[in-house]
Amino acid sequence: MVAVPPHDTTFVHNMVWHNQYDLLEVCLCISPTLVNFQDIYGNTPYHYAIMLGRENCIDVLKKFNPNIALCNNAGQTVSCVEQGGRLDLKAIASWDAICATIQCSCPD
Repeated sequence: MVAVPPHDTTFVHNMVWHNQYDLLEVCLCISPTLVNFQDIYGNTPYHYAIMLGRENCIDVLKKFNPNIALCNNAGQTVSCVEQGGRLDLKAIASWDAICATIQCSCPD
């Protein structure tokens, strides 16, 4: 089974999911505020890039100064998510499964 992106995300989040860093950069050049856009789960594109280990997307997103202090609905900042490690997309079939694998070990 192949992992698919969550159905309630934006095109910017989907670009990160599919590692389309070139399109991501074009979109962010046109509308830089999308770098901090949160989906219904509170995740920014940077949350996704960290969770999925999308190094090229991370590099693009860093150019646009993402707010790494933004928390998702689970109260996780990007560094909380980063502490949870990378995800193996071949083993994950749903967004709920992804959320279940992330454990925040932040002191706050």
